[in-house]
Amino acid sequence: MISFLSKKITYFIISTSNTSPDSDQIEVYIYGLECFLNTGFTICILFIWGLFTNTIPETICWIVAFSVLRHHVGGLHAHTQLSCILSSCLMGCNWMVIAYIPYQSTIALLICAICIVTFMLYAPLDTPKYKLTHSMAKKEKLYSILIILIEFLICIVLKNKLSVSILYSDICVYILFVIRKLITSPFFNTK
Repeated sequence: MISFLSKKITYFIISTSNTSPDSDQIEVYIYGLECFLNTGFTICILFIWGLFTNTIPETICWIVAFSVLRHHVGGLHAHTQLSCILSSCLMGCNWMVIAYIPYQSTIALLICAICIVTFMLYAPLDTPKYKLTHSMAKKEKLYSILIILIEFLICIVLKNKLSVSILYSDICVYILFVIRKLITSPFFNTK
């Protein structure tokens, strides 16, 4: 569905702009629009969920914290756009279960420490489509650690449901990271 929409919109824009991009450019436009629509649908669904559950601030906090850290760390990616939207929404909506757990600084420190050690050792993960240079990987590793530290400081200051939302986003990113790391490890990858 998203691919179909992306192609239709791309070809409509091209036809109304009186330009004639080559096929490689068209593929880039389609892919970019697919990414935009995929993210847009996910955010809209989560926002509607936040409206229904009266958790807009926590939902927005989860989306931002999750997206920023995930961008720099990497991790498991879904094989289809639909499974990406569904899994992202499932993670984002499951935060409601976690929301009933009261904030505890000890747990926040533990989550922060586990993430920092893991990301220092293994982050960021390359994707099949995009390989990082050594200097880029060092920057992404530094960014991911700084993000975790900033989020931890925010959690210590707030000590409320927003803190729990941030911590849950870190756990989600961590789980996707570890799964991808395990799947691509020589132990599981017998090719």
